[in-house]
Amino acid sequence: MALGDSITAGFQSGVLVESLQRESYPSLIARQACVPMTLPLILDPGHPIDNQPRPFNLDFCWTAPASVDPSLNDIRGRTQPSIQPTNLAIPGAKLNELRLYSDGTSCPVNETACPLFPLVLSSPLVNTHVNPLSGTAQIGSELMQAFVERPTLVLLWAGNNDALDAALNTFRPLLTGSLAFKRHLIQVVRTLRRLGADIVLANIPAVSSIPHMLRVGRQIGQLPFTVLQDCVIGPVDITRALEQSIVPRGVKDLPGEEFPAGSLVPFKRLGSLNLITQLEVGAKLCVGKPLDGSESTFGVLDVLFPSDVDYIDRRITEFNASIASTAARYNLPVVDVRTMLETLPDRSFTSPFFSLDGIHPSNEGQRLIANAFIAKINERILASGSFGGLTEVLPLVDKAVLQNCKPPP
Repeated sequence: MALGDSITAGFQSGVLVESLQRESYPSLIARQACVPMTLPLILDPGHPIDNQPRPFNLDFCWTAPASVDPSLNDIRGRTQPSIQPTNLAIPGAKLNELRLYSDGTSCPVNETACPLFPLVLSSPLVNTHVNPLSGTAQIGSELMQAFVERPTLVLLWAGNNDALDAALNTFRPLLTGSLAFKRHLIQVVRTLRRLGADIVLANIPAVSSIPHMLRVGRQIGQLPFTVLQDCVIGPVDITRALEQSIVPRGVKDLPGEEFPAGSLVPFKRLGSLNLITQLEVGAKLCVGKPLDGSESTFGVLDVLFPSDVDYIDRRITEFNASIASTAARYNLPVVDVRTMLETLPDRSFTSPFFSLDGIHPSNEGQRLIANAFIAKINERILASGSFGGLTEVLPLVDKAVLQNCKPPP
């Protein structure tokens, strides 16, 4: 069973959809172990958590909503909502939300994840079982569904959004407190250990490790998608101009002021840029013009200052210390995702590790994560003879060759 957030769910390139859910690291690990993993598969074209138009074709990306087919905003449901999933991860969920449930009309904590609670967690368990801890009739949360299902092995990677929300929204108060994070983690782990389940944890990467966070004063660089911007003649391809642009240093409404070196701005903020130049050549002609970095485009609330980056990273370090101490307390293995990302040879938008949104892993990234989990699982199998009900070491995931499982007798 898998619990967590968007990466564990298989969210990529701004969408949760069945073809990508099948490439999530829990699904790959289950395939290598020859054990079933039931996914809450979302119908094509998938579910964008921010309800913004997004393309399903992964070869390109639109940034001009007016030019996008509004049908892409459709929220599609589960392919088999009556079947109980064993990957219960919810894109956008914070650690504490593994313990909570929403019907989608009122959110327990996090507004971003709200629509996906009922979409992912709808199952026979939602209304037919009593919560064994509180005695209430509804048992919809990730943790409570796991409690009833009684898994032997749980892949638990949660807490990314406890830090990432603050970075992507450039707003420190969105950070979860260190003591609250530790308390929530212990509550989740303790509940799962009461089942006798073996657990594999993973830690939290630094926000500066993802390509979505751009450095002010640096060139944006090559992009793996096409960017369009509206003009009087219609949508214009400004991809090349954007790639050549320097992320603006000037501070909006503060003439002569510049953001300090090391400041970060989320890529999504670039939607406010205007790279179109209109030329009068008989008829109007629209072309993209790169930014030279001197522009004053972003306000102080749009950017993470170096002090903000350091503050968020210190909080992540505290989160990871809690993960390490909890793992030691309960004798659990921990996948060091933070070091994995920091040592990647390429952390740009065109890195094979990242999907088009520059936040979530691509299929290749999911394979690397799956292999890191498999390595930890195999260590325990070799040390004690079994782990999570598995007695044989798992082969690593090879993108060309997946485990060929024999059907049960």
